[in-house]
Amino acid sequence: MDINKLLKLTNMYAKTDWKKYFHEESSPAVKEYLETNADRIYPWILSIIKQAVDENLDEVAIIKFTDTKMFATIQRNEYSELLNKIMNHFVEREEYEQCAEIRDLIILLSIPQPKPKRKYTKRKDKKLDTKL
Repeated sequence: MDINKLLKLTNMYAKTDWKKYFHEESSPAVKEYLETNADRIYPWILSIIKQAVDENLDEVAIIKFTDTKMFATIQRNEYSELLNKIMNHFVEREEYEQCAEIRDLIILLSIPQPKPKRKYTKRKDKKLDTKL
């Protein structure tokens, strides 16, 4: 069965790795699309990653493919890698305000996240009243 038909029937979503589309070895059509639309796509992805960092999300969808239930997603530990790619675009365009925002986000991501503290409840000793 075709995966798209299955996804429509089950109302599920499929995800794919973001690197397929932003890696140097991606298809020529994808590269051309990104180059042509970079001024719209990169600020949009930057805002998505910024929101994901603010909300402390472990994974976020950065692209939804038209007429499908497929998303390109990125894991938190890969945010910096994509942010560096986006920063290179803004450096070439000499948009240094965006670069500063990205730099601050990368620094924020490099700070280790504190592990949540375990909640301990104090155990109440129930003394049994015993009658002798």
